[in-house]
Amino acid sequence: MFGWRHYVPALKAKAAEFRALQRLQPNSKALMTPLWEMVPAGDPHDLAFPNLVRQLSRAWQDPNDIRRPSFIDPRDAEYDRGFLAALFRHARAANCPLIPVVAIGSPGAYRAEVRTETARDGRGVCIRVERAETRDANWLRTELDRLLQDVGGARRTTDLIIDLAAVQGLDADEVHRRAAQALGSIPAFTSWRSTTLLSGAFPQSLELGVHTFDRLDWLAWLARREAAGSGRAPTYGDYAVQGPRRGLGPAFGGAPNLRYCREEDWICYRGRGRARGRPGQPVNAQFHQLCRQLRDTATMTMESWADDYIIDCADETDGPGGPETWRRVGFNRHITVVTNRIAALP
Repeated sequence: MFGWRHYVPALKAKAAEFRALQRLQPNSKALMTPLWEMVPAGDPHDLAFPNLVRQLSRAWQDPNDIRRPSFIDPRDAEYDRGFLAALFRHARAANCPLIPVVAIGSPGAYRAEVRTETARDGRGVCIRVERAETRDANWLRTELDRLLQDVGGARRTTDLIIDLAAVQGLDADEVHRRAAQALGSIPAFTSWRSTTLLSGAFPQSLELGVHTFDRLDWLAWLARREAAGSGRAPTYGDYAVQGPRRGLGPAFGGAPNLRYCREEDWICYRGRGRARGRPGQPVNAQFHQLCRQLRDTATMTMESWADDYIIDCADETDGPGGPETWRRVGFNRHITVVTNRIAALP
């Protein structure tokens, strides 16, 4: 399906992430396959799924109407029998191609539904493997073979995602060690349709002030790519500008914050949650000041919709927006930088 010159971001299926993708350039979309993590909807399937598929289709639309598939992982949604069939029925009606994600811990009923839907669509399946499951290579081989048999899959039509989860706070050597160990446990590495190394170096929350964080997930992947030499390297995957977390994921609500991706780190600005801006202005107005701080004290590369929006906010000709907008800015900038840097690699 794709090789190392590609990107698999793990994104919550929420409005900000959808809208961030809407504003990507076509060249960025062509170099990525999103891994959508479904969140608890709170509505019956017949109400939740049409809205989800509509937003996903709009976000992933291509100017030339190219319909690229994306991975869909319902592990944090309210699963019951018939769940996947209902989701895929709505996706087909909207011409929104999906590839289901399954795991070693997936229940038998879900595996059976994956088998049915993949047989109908013929797009294959994606298996998401947790780091703890890679510690015993023989056990992993047995479980992967059993899972493939249950879902009617084969390695050549299966995308593998090795999820190291959070790596923030570790030193670079430890992240490299974990990546090497996990990838080394994969049976017949080159026999899978694709293999992605997924990890997240962004922190779960931000403190007041200005902070930088090393993009250890990106740096570890670069090291694995170099170590592969002329052999097959894994595809890069990350959690963008949020820390890995199950369920709804970390909230961006409350204090204004700006998360700006750079070559090897993020620079992040966070305002006060209950303070006010200038007299008579609400807390959100702090976002204008955060954008001015970035514009005036750091180098901006002006390569995304987010960059233009930040400049407009700094000039107070747009914004300040709210939590959804701040999320959108961070995701759009991050994904653009990652796809542009991958495309530029020799």
